[in-house]
Amino acid sequence: LGVTVIPQFIPLEGHPFSVREGELVPITTDILMVNNTYLNRQPLNIQLLQAPQHGQLLSSSAPMKEFQTGQVLTLSDVYDLQYQHDDSDTLLDSFVVRCTWLDLNSENISITISITPVNDKLPTQVHFT
Repeated sequence: LGVTVIPQFIPLEGHPFSVREGELVPITTDILMVNNTYLNRQPLNIQLLQAPQHGQLLSSSAPMKEFQTGQVLTLSDVYDLQYQHDDSDTLLDSFVVRCTWLDLNSENISITISITPVNDKLPTQVHFT
């Protein structure tokens, strides 16, 4: 006889990650995961509460679609996403998500993205007179 204890909330974990300016990083379980074996077998949903300000969350399959604020994806579909930085000269970005299943919710999780700057400006010639 086995007993499964269902938690009162969904233990969603989000971890910061880094990306080079203008590049993309796939969303993996190293970045976003539910830390519960039972719940991981359930059809969990992830809602995007706040989209990144300096990039986009895009599906990696064609045609690429943006995951926008208010939209809901299954947790497994979230692992088809990638963060694409917008190539702006910014050092930080973030997005906020929440996980739901039936009447269970996670806390709102903010995931911070560190942007590694790239010196991509064309050199200019300066003439002194």
